[in-house]
Amino acid sequence: MPRTIGLALIAVPLLMLASGCCLDAWTDVMLELFPPPFYSSDTADTTDEATGESGGLGLSSDSGEGTTNLHLMNQAEQLVEADYPNSLLIEANGVPSSGSASTAEGIDRWRFVFVDDISATNVGTVLLEYADGAFGTPEHSPQPWFGTVYERLPREMSLGEAVQKMRDAGYTADFTAVTLRKPLTFPQPEEALYAFSLTGHYVMVGALTGEVTTETAT
Repeated sequence: MPRTIGLALIAVPLLMLASGCCLDAWTDVMLELFPPPFYSSDTADTTDEATGESGGLGLSSDSGEGTTNLHLMNQAEQLVEADYPNSLLIEANGVPSSGSASTAEGIDRWRFVFVDDISATNVGTVLLEYADGAFGTPEHSPQPWFGTVYERLPREMSLGEAVQKMRDAGYTADFTAVTLRKPLTFPQPEEALYAFSLTGHYVMVGALTGEVTTETAT
């Protein structure tokens, strides 16, 4: 990793926290520095021409558990823990391959963010992507993940339930992305949040309480 990017990973979040920047702005910075392939509709085909098999791990959503984000989170944990037994799932980023979504079912591409070893002094990051109905291969980086509290994501509320909470609060527009995490901001929220990206603003739904709040996008 270039030294300038490494310094940015340390300096930028500190400046953003000091200035009271919006809670999902750091996610935007991370996406600019490390754009995940699934954010593009032109995802590369990883099929092996010789074998005709996919290059991913091949754990399909047809495993009997369904495709809700909570089921996918559980499956992602199983896959990553096989290589990183002390890993911790701290963030999930979902996007619709169509560009926008009105329901939870429209979010069909995910990136799951793990701390590689929560017991270690110097932690790294493991990223696992889900697209086209299957998981990819976990990708490890020695760099820590900034902007998110290192706590296991809650399972009390599904994405579908969070979408309904948002709709009940009067926010009916389509959304282009959703992030589930407990943001490392000041003041720090008391719970993890589903943060929906709508035109011009974010809508946050508490993953435990269901409380709905908004924030202007900057």
